[in-house]
Amino acid sequence: MPCCPKNESEYRGETEIRTDSPAADASGLLRPEASGGVYEEAARKAENFKSGAWTLLTVGIIGLVLVILLVLGLLPLRLAPEARVSVFVVMGTLFGVFIAMGINSFSSYKKQTKEAVRESALKEELTRYCRENLSCQKIDSACGIADGEEAETAYFKRTAEMKLLISENFLNLNEEYLDHFVDEMYDRIYRDE
Repeated sequence: MPCCPKNESEYRGETEIRTDSPAADASGLLRPEASGGVYEEAARKAENFKSGAWTLLTVGIIGLVLVILLVLGLLPLRLAPEARVSVFVVMGTLFGVFIAMGINSFSSYKKQTKEAVRESALKEELTRYCRENLSCQKIDSACGIADGEEAETAYFKRTAEMKLLISENFLNLNEEYLDHFVDEMYDRIYRDE
């Protein structure tokens, strides 16, 4: 049985996400264009580009060879001369585009590999900073965690404080990367809790 909507946005099928984030507007709703996606590590992106490049090159080269063999009449498939020309043009173009995309993916792979090296060095530096400067006691006292506070509320206060402390010392960090890193470090710092 359908129920009555609580407000106009629910009636229109929109979802509300309330937050205290700077990406929220005056009503406290998260602006969709301001919400970040899930962070993907540069090393994983590089591997995705590499496997995609090999797949595209393999399919493109094999397809192009088969089209050439078909046009030359070396395959047992017999086509009318007009059909051979159209197959060669259309399929040759398609497989040529696959090869071009594969080459482009290899160049993206090289860029992402360099980015992965930089990201790894940054992660080591951030981890060293956190080990030396962040502790359970320091974070909890800075954000005012009470003994009986709910775990969820404490988590959000702690991660916000960790982001603030890290951002003060490391300027211009990617917001999605910082979220990803803080989640990782939170698990290390508060593992026993």
